[in-house]
Amino acid sequence: MREHVPPPLAHCAEPRRRDALLRVLFPLPIQRQTSYIKHVLMDPFSYLSVLISIILALGMTRVLVGVGEMLQARSRRRLYWVHAVWIANLFLYLVVAWWIFYRWRNQQPLCHHLSGADNCD
Repeated sequence: MREHVPPPLAHCAEPRRRDALLRVLFPLPIQRQTSYIKHVLMDPFSYLSVLISIILALGMTRVLVGVGEMLQARSRRRLYWVHAVWIANLFLYLVVAWWIFYRWRNQQPLCHHLSGADNCD
């Protein structure tokens, strides 16, 4: 029985097929670089949004941890409906605050309205 011997250029066709498949799956150009960190100047809103997002995420985590502890202790303690409504309200408040803060990213600064100046510098 004869072994199947691939043609000599078959090993070159495989990377081309893979690259063609990647271009179909990911149509955006992929630039190869050693580091994805670029030096981009951040405005004050970006710094504040990261800080507030971390604080709100920690608040959401704390609320969800409390819900988990409450569910684990439900055999020993009764669930009071006011407490459940308060937890849902607090979690909803955190999510809405996060979403509203995200929507502010395209707003113009209000400094010229407050100081009467034409620019914010």
